[in-house]
Amino acid sequence: MKIVFISDYYYPLIGGAEEVCRMEAEGLVRKGNDVSVITTMTQNSRRQFERIKNVKVYRVYIPNLKLGVKSSSLSTGIRWIALGSMDYMLSRYNPFTIPIIKQLIKKIRPDIVHLHNIIRKFSLSILDALHELRGELRFSVVFTAHDNSLVCPRATLLCYSGLPCKVPKTACTLSRKFQRLLIEGKVDLVIAPSKFLAERLTESVFRNTKVVVVPNPIERATVKYKNNGKHDDYTINILYMGRLEWYKGIHILINALRNLEYKNIKLHIAGKGSEQTNIERISRIDLRIVYHGFVYGTKKMDLLQRIDATIVPTLSPEPFPMVTLESFQFGIPVIASNIGGLPEVVKDGCNGRLFEPGNSKGLKKVIEELINDKGLLRKLKEGATESVKQYELGKHIEKLERIYEMIMP
Repeated sequence: MKIVFISDYYYPLIGGAEEVCRMEAEGLVRKGNDVSVITTMTQNSRRQFERIKNVKVYRVYIPNLKLGVKSSSLSTGIRWIALGSMDYMLSRYNPFTIPIIKQLIKKIRPDIVHLHNIIRKFSLSILDALHELRGELRFSVVFTAHDNSLVCPRATLLCYSGLPCKVPKTACTLSRKFQRLLIEGKVDLVIAPSKFLAERLTESVFRNTKVVVVPNPIERATVKYKNNGKHDDYTINILYMGRLEWYKGIHILINALRNLEYKNIKLHIAGKGSEQTNIERISRIDLRIVYHGFVYGTKKMDLLQRIDATIVPTLSPEPFPMVTLESFQFGIPVIASNIGGLPEVVKDGCNGRLFEPGNSKGLKKVIEELINDKGLLRKLKEGATESVKQYELGKHIEKLERIYEMIMP
């Protein structure tokens, strides 16, 4: 099969969605498929075309419009009207994308076009470009939704107060209708990594398109680490790895740690975001906290092999954070908020523990249990090691190929 992936970003610029896209592209190539990736140029891009592990990568420049208004000088309400609405509309429908995508699709002539994260750069105007080409070329379109951005304009499913959004505001309802108008009838099949996200996509956007659940994959670790690396049995090493944002619940984890009287614990924090300066300051005060900055590749693997448990304290109902599988890959149990798609991956008492979102006391209690009960920790590590098998990349690629064959024109 000839397959084209389209993603706003691609290796070496990597987040969870981009990592899934990379694994799928390289995995399909290893199965003998002809795979291309269309992505955007970044500051470090030196080539418009290159081959990465036999994947053909096309990097394009997508123009965008920006208002010359300093948001810091505006009130929240005015900022939304002046900047937010324009940025939102262009992120959802950027007309500059259409001729660029049409030109490349005509050149490649794929059987399958598989869309990943496209909203921030390419936008949903891609669907119009592809729709216009369907009379000339024969291909099917698959869309993988990685987050809540099609369901919620802020992608967090939280109100501005920080509380879970139970009844969508008028702006959110209009956003869903606008996106439904752009998408309707232009996608053959939608993939969601969790039942949680699949249900919300079906309710709000893809009412007439089949949505299937295909969990995120993970590659087998190239190195087998014994007991998650070499560190003393006395110290418990816990990890937060992800964006440093308020809605990710990093402050909940810090509060739980502050109330722990134990000295035999280290909190390792890896990532970047708006809370970075605050995290750096706290790590200088509390010597139990170590800030590593953003880590990737071998640095990430070196860090993971030292960890006893990963914490995912998010306040936002995330569909399927990749850090869960990255942890299981190293036999690391996950302590996570009981929210979104996390309970589908983290099974309480089997491969990790769940606690109520925003409850730092509940999180503190779970961490104390792991410190005091090494038998429990050992059991959860064994469960994590066993759990990762169902998410192996080879099985994921087989599922993808079956999906492609099912919808090919």
